[in-house]
Amino acid sequence: MKKIYLFSISSGVFLVAFIFIALMFSQADLKAKGSSAPMDSKEIQQMRECHMKGDIDNTIKKAQAYLKANPDNVEAMIRLSECYVSQGKLATAEEWAKKALLSSNNKDIWALRAMAEIYRRQFEESKDVNSKKKYIDLAMSTIVKALIISPNDVGVNGEAACIYLSANDKVKAKEAIEFALAGEPKNEFFLKLKEAIQSMK
Repeated sequence: MKKIYLFSISSGVFLVAFIFIALMFSQADLKAKGSSAPMDSKEIQQMRECHMKGDIDNTIKKAQAYLKANPDNVEAMIRLSECYVSQGKLATAEEWAKKALLSSNNKDIWALRAMAEIYRRQFEESKDVNSKKKYIDLAMSTIVKALIISPNDVGVNGEAACIYLSANDKVKAKEAIEFALAGEPKNEFFLKLKEAIQSMK
């Protein structure tokens, strides 16, 4: 039977999973790769602190200011992308995620994961079947690239589980969430996501 890539809101657990994924991941203590400046610089630390506190406006300001002096800094680009995702500005978020991927030669798993999440959210917001299929296919191909580079990364597997859940692929969603839980067995979001996957038909 062919899978139909349509987002279902019949399950409240599914909806909760999709709403909270960005918040959980954007506040994770992630390391940047491909940066053009030392990771312990004062500006970078301040940007991280603002982002961890959920201060989106100041994170954006600090990231933009930092990028003026360090235009190839991948971390600042990704944090900008994540901030714009949280504001619902997916087109702007996509631009910064693509810049981060370009600066890292498409090898930064954080950038790949960010891009995959954006495609997933575009899938969720799309109204027609063709657009939905386009975005979920892009999300899956992008997260696969990240999984090839770092198959045991907790964040990547968490996002992969969400994407496969959207694509109605229970087998792959279950595999991804098990990897994520292996790294963070007490993560409440992952546990709820597992329940959502187990309830899939």
